[in-house]
Amino acid sequence: MNEHSRKVLRSIEMNDTALADLGINEHRRHGFNSSNPADFSRLGEAIGKSARLKYFAFTLPNSGVLDVTNREFFEGLKRNSSIREFLLNCQNHDHGIVGGVEHEILKAYMENNTHLTRLAIYHCGVHRGADRIIAKTLRCCTNLRSITLNSCNITDGQVL
Repeated sequence: MNEHSRKVLRSIEMNDTALADLGINEHRRHGFNSSNPADFSRLGEAIGKSARLKYFAFTLPNSGVLDVTNREFFEGLKRNSSIREFLLNCQNHDHGIVGGVEHEILKAYMENNTHLTRLAIYHCGVHRGADRIIAKTLRCCTNLRSITLNSCNITDGQVL
């Protein structure tokens, strides 16, 4: 983990009031990335305890360092009650979201479904049932005020 990501992680762990947004594998001021799965476990624990994070953007790291077996990360998302806006960038991965990290994140928000007010999903192919996963997530999140589906090739009928 580079020094920037180390500082971001410490800020989340300390519930720093200056840190309200987090981007994983995103080029932003409060971006986080690591090549160590244990760092994502630690990040998940910190997210679960954070009362300051309001915005979370996620782009799957290309290295495969985060996978569906990293339960601590997903459990942290389920426990967090402060994140209001979530952006998922699937980057048109050939594997699709079904059964992958993106699917696990959406499942976390299906369970922790009362806090999100904005959900944005970008570049997510809807093959192999991804449309049903997205639609179920939208139905589960009870307080959404803003929904963005950009470059997902999903029709209105698939969302309903």
